[in-house]
Formats: sequence, structure tokens, C-alpha cells
Amino acid sequence: NAVKKGKSDVFVYYSGHGAPDPDSKQGYFVPVDADPNYIKETGYPVDDLYATLNKTGAISTTVVIDACFSGSSDQGMILKDISPVFIEIDNSFLTIENSAVFSSATGEQVSSWYRDQKHSLFTYYFLKALQGDADTDADKKLTLLEIKDYVDENVPYMARRLNNREQTPQLMTNDETKVMVNYWYVHFLFKTNKIAGYRYIQWNATNNAGSPVSAGIYLYMIKAGDFRQTKKMVLLK
Repeated sequence: NAVKKGKSDVFVYYSGHGAPDPDSKQGYFVPVDADPNYIKETGYPVDDLYATLNKTGAISTTVVIDACFSGSSDQGMILKDISPVFIEIDNSFLTIENSAVFSSATGEQVSSWYRDQKHSLFTYYFLKALQGDADTDADKKLTLLEIKDYVDENVPYMARRLNNREQTPQLMTNDETKVMVNYWYVHFLFKTNKIAGYRYIQWNATNNAGSPVSAGIYLYMIKAGDFRQTKKMVLLK
């Protein structure tokens, strides 16, 4: 209902558990109140998500699934008394043009957790990519291929290093050159010397020319000597 046909871009991000139906080999999302042992009755089929997205009429659709569907997890099996069920999620159900599906692992792998960062391993590096770390040519445009290359460089290596397991992110799309994010410089707030301590600053939602900016997600950067940190904020109107 929130989508305007031919105008809206749809972005779906799921980070959580997935589970298989051992009989049909169909993948299901596992809501917080679901029982993985009765997944057909209490889960949400991945195919139903794709069927809904196919009807939206959006100009572009991007789906990111940070979950595995083998029945196992970073903490062990979420299905009782069975061996892992290896299935591949069939992304062909997402038939609309200008679509892309990222997944954190193949059907036979476990999506690892990055405990030091309090994120899943895939989500941590996916967010780092969106923050600009994946913009390797520094053209202020982030393509699907640049995101894929960045997570491919970091996730498999860190999965082996931290957990001694394989994890291979996947991207399914017909246009890897599609620009996912455009970056632009909005406003320089201040540059001055400050003594150590807590500080705050208020931004009045204008750019350097003094014009109001639109609602959306903005990144802000703090620099102090060799220290640099980038964080996200949401501007609502």
C-alpha cells in the first residue's frame, strides 16, 4: 500500500533466522513468535515475499536476506533432532525488471555472527559498504557490483578467521552496474579546536547554501586527529 507504481523504489532488508520445510525444501522466514518445528504453519514463505513484490509496480526492487535456510544457526540447530537440510532459495520468483537480491550465504552455509561488532558478519560489511567503504573509485556512486566486491572480499575471509567456516554471499541481478547509492556533500558544520569533553552540535537541516534538505538517511563524519568515525542519522519531516 505504501508503493506508488512507477515511482517508488522498494528496499527490503531481512536479518534473522531462516528455516526449511524438510518435505518441500521451501525456505521460510522465522518470525519471533514462530516455531521452527512447525514452520509451514508459523513461518513466512520466501516465495510469498517475492510474489508480493512482483505485484507492487515499483521502478526498482532490492531484497537483502541475511539469513540461512539450512535449519542450523551460529548457535546450533534451530530445528530439533534433524540434520541440516541444504536448500537454495529460488530467486527466480522475483520476476520483475530492475531487481536485485543479495543473500548472506549459500543454501548449505551458516550466516555467521560478528560478536565484537554486535552485528551479523554480512550485515556489518554490507552497512560498511553503504557508508562508502565500497566506493573504490571514489566517484560518489555506489553500484551493486561494488557492494558485491566489497562483501566478497571481507565476509568469506572473516568467516574463516573468526569461525573457521565458509560463508559466500550471493548477488542475483540482471544489472550489476545499477547505482544503489549516490553520495553528495551536504553541509560542513564546524572546524575548530575543542578541549576534551562532551560536546554537541545542532544541524538545522540545511545545506551549505542555506537551503532546506529533503527527508532521508544522512551520514555524518567526525574527525579528530587520526580518529575518524562515520554514523547514520534519519531526518524526518
